[in-house]
Amino acid sequence: MKKLAAKKLRQKFNHYRDKQEYTPGILLLRQWLITYPDEKDALSMLGELLDKRGQENKDKIDLKESEAIYDRLIKKYPKYNGGYFGKIRFLIRRKDKRAFTLAKKYIGISNDKAYNMYIGHCYRNFGDLKNAEKFYLLAYKHIKGHYGSDYALATLYNEKGNKAKAKLYAEWGIKKWQKMPIRYRKSSLTKKNYQGAS
Repeated sequence: MKKLAAKKLRQKFNHYRDKQEYTPGILLLRQWLITYPDEKDALSMLGELLDKRGQENKDKIDLKESEAIYDRLIKKYPKYNGGYFGKIRFLIRRKDKRAFTLAKKYIGISNDKAYNMYIGHCYRNFGDLKNAEKFYLLAYKHIKGHYGSDYALATLYNEKGNKAKAKLYAEWGIKKWQKMPIRYRKSSLTKKNYQGAS
């Protein structure tokens, strides 16, 4: 029963995130967490929506709560990727170099080489495109079935002026994206990204 309800919760979260309707999503997650206060997936989703709303409204209270949720997840569930994923994204958006340390720490704990993608994002945000490319390619080997690494490489090569490589990775990414579950293809964010990359 709880598993089915959690699946529906994730669908509603995806809807609110994709439509950028953060407040109703936050309210829904807060209600869920009254019954299941330590549900890590729900906490991670709440952290993400608070972060997005906080950025949109420049609301320091939302941003502070979002960061506290990620810190709590990392402390309580050290092998769960949701806390790390959220906190790394949070730090990258703020050009905070602690993102490097956290991404490397999670790779060490989990042995999940796909997290090299976040080290690549860190380098890219600090203008080091050479190392960004290196870490994107390291991640690419471990997430070949997902379009995310293709998109990262396509946009990176476009930024570097290598149009041929940018086009190649964009085409590969679009093929993978079309095979993803329908929610990915309906996502306004993904559509916007791929329209720009092709």
